Amino acid sequence: VDIDYIEPEPDISIFPNPVKDEMIFGFESPENYWIQIFDFQGNMYKEAILNSISPQISIADLPKGIFLISLKNAKNKIVKKFIKIE
Repeated sequence: VDIDYIEPEPDISIFPNPVKDEMIFGFESPENYWIQIFDFQGNMYKEAILNSISPQISIADLPKGIFLISLKNAKNKIVKKFIKIE
């Protein structure tokens, strides 16, 4: 029986959550990540490229609410939820 190796998802932390102004990312590896922030209706609010050297993004311009953040690199796509407060 063949068993394919499945690479585990990288460990990425997002804090604080809930967040007011600056979202900080904790990356397991020094790769670049393409991020996109969406609301639950599918409207995109922000795009950026992040890495371990510059692991933060300002979200002060977002309205308060619940959002999804998509993080993609060459191997993985991860989607996480966060809450924006005022």
